[in-house]
Amino acid sequence: MKNPFKLMFQAVLKSQQERQKKIAISLALARNYLYEDKGLDSLHPDLKTKAERLIARMEELNKPIMVYQTYRSAKEQNDKYARGRTTGGSIITNAQGLQSYHQYGLAVDFVFEKYWWRPPTSDWWITLMKEVEKLGLESGGRWKMRDYPHVQLRPNNVTWKELKPYFEKVD
Repeated sequence: MKNPFKLMFQAVLKSQQERQKKIAISLALARNYLYEDKGLDSLHPDLKTKAERLIARMEELNKPIMVYQTYRSAKEQNDKYARGRTTGGSIITNAQGLQSYHQYGLAVDFVFEKYWWRPPTSDWWITLMKEVEKLGLESGGRWKMRDYPHVQLRPNNVTWKELKPYFEKVD
């Protein structure tokens, strides 16, 4: 029979480690917000490094990309979510405010230099998706509602559902 004290200690330790991961993400985001960081500087440090490597790699492949958007506020996300639902246009996202990794500095959208969302062939998006995945990042190109420009990092597999309570407004 396993030692119940050892099991309890392991459970508490694991809980603390999980909490520390979420706090580290929160602290990185708070720093970016306080200093009004923009572009790649608004991203979690691990994502920033990988995004810079991705930009360099796509340049090597003669399919240069540029950053379109990094951090996005919950209000901006809600505005995007409303599009095609309560405002004009087509639906462009399934994520409401605090349901997107953009709100946590864990996502970046890329477009192709000169071509933006319309590269010469769709193969360019496939190449981008493969390079994203080589870096251990998640590509929106794999989703049911394809979002090839979207790239995100899930450090330690932390989800937006786990982060959301840290950022919800308290009345």
